[in-house]
Amino acid sequence: MLAPEYSQSIPGGGFSSIADDKWVVDGYAMHTLNSRYVGIGTSTPDTNAILDLSSSTKGLLVPRMSTAQRLAIQAPAEGLLVFDLDMDQFFFFNNQTWITFLGSVAGINDSNQSLAIGDSALLSNSNLYGINNTALGIDALHFNTTGTDNVAIAVKALYSNTSGDYNIGIGPSSLYSNTAGNSNIAIGFSALESNTSGNSNIGIGVYSLTNNTTGTKNISIGPSSLSNNLSGFSNIAAGTNALSLNTSGKTNIGIGVDALYRNTNGEGNIGIGESTLYSNTNSTYNTAVGERSMFTNTTGSQNVAMGRLALFSNVTGHRNVAIGNRSLYDNEGDENVAIGDSSMYNNQTGYLNTAVGRQSLLALTSGFNNTGVGSSASSFITSGDYNTAVGRNCLDNIATGNNNTAIGCGADDRSW
Repeated sequence: MLAPEYSQSIPGGGFSSIADDKWVVDGYAMHTLNSRYVGIGTSTPDTNAILDLSSSTKGLLVPRMSTAQRLAIQAPAEGLLVFDLDMDQFFFFNNQTWITFLGSVAGINDSNQSLAIGDSALLSNSNLYGINNTALGIDALHFNTTGTDNVAIAVKALYSNTSGDYNIGIGPSSLYSNTAGNSNIAIGFSALESNTSGNSNIGIGVYSLTNNTTGTKNISIGPSSLSNNLSGFSNIAAGTNALSLNTSGKTNIGIGVDALYRNTNGEGNIGIGESTLYSNTNSTYNTAVGERSMFTNTTGSQNVAMGRLALFSNVTGHRNVAIGNRSLYDNEGDENVAIGDSSMYNNQTGYLNTAVGRQSLLALTSGFNNTGVGSSASSFITSGDYNTAVGRNCLDNIATGNNNTAIGCGADDRSW
């Protein structure tokens, strides 16, 4: 080491001395005063730097090595910097682990047209195959190797993706477990979090489709909508908790808060309105439109309910049509048609009955092949078969009976 106040030439050029206790290496000479600062390419190194490099034609070349060589370094020091030739990225050692330089700040890889911003974002990406990816956030697209055209925004979005293509994950842990699934869109915290190989799903909202693994072509909009779906496909859920418990059901449509909430493996059902088909589990091909219509239905199939509380209490009845508020409200029978507010409201086990008009066949609980057409037609009959009432308030003077016919407003019964 040179003593203070000495200067020494470096082979290849001259030198000049400077004050303020500085070493200077300008490519041709070195000058020293107390060895406090070193400058290469500059005669005025920054006083806050132990080494100041300056050049307009050359750069700094750090050690280059394979991944295996990097990992074999014994007890690497904090801040140790190397360039990994296999990963084609800078790495530095921090807190007992190697961290990619792209992940820590930002990187644009011209060789594969990918962008990574965030600690360990696109950490495993392959230059040869994993192209056109965008990762913004810590661990976003962390394990991606060959997947292409993916967008991951937020912490651990698309974290496990390896070969999946054309996916969009926006929100912490969105599409977290996806490995090979393609063309999925997840927006919201944990949306489609468990998806592994399901394709063409859309989940928008916190926990939407969060447990989906292999289900395909599902659309889920709203917090916890389709949140428990595993393998069900071609379902549409819009609204908080819509189709929330569905696991393997397919081709269902639930629109509204809690619509088709308990459906597990039923298929082909349509529920539009708050809590429509709420209790449905495994029934098929029901249509419910209106607040809480078919609310209690569990296994009844091929029913149509339109209107608030229509077919509300139906559990197992099949092939019923209820149009109007509270029509067929208490129904458990099969193949009834009720059109009008509260028509056939009290029917329980009756079947093959037809009621058209407000409160028509209102009190009927059991019986079959009864017909009531007109407001309050045969509204007091509770049980009976083959009764026909056509006209407002007609045949309203009997509670039980069979084979009665009355036609006209207020007409009395006619027994045959």
